[in-house]
Amino acid sequence: MRTIIYNNTVYQISEEQYERLSDVIQEAKNLPFAGELHLEEYLNFNIDQYVPIGEIDLDVDDLISQ
Repeated sequence: MRTIIYNNTVYQISEEQYERLSDVIQEAKNLPFAGELHLEEYLNFNIDQYVPIGEIDLDVDDLISQ
C-alpha cells in the first residue's frame, strides 16, 4: 500500500494504482501546457477507487508567510 495526499485528503492506494499514477505523472511531465490538467482529470476520475484515511488542514500560504 502507498499513501498519497490529494485535495487535503490522505488516501491509501494499492501498488498497482500507484504504478498507474506514476505513469500518469510521467505522461503529464511530457505535456508542458496540459500536464497539470491531465493529472487532475485522472485523479478526479479515479479518486473514488482510493481509500480515504483522513484529512489534513494545511495552509501553504500561511506557512510561507511565517
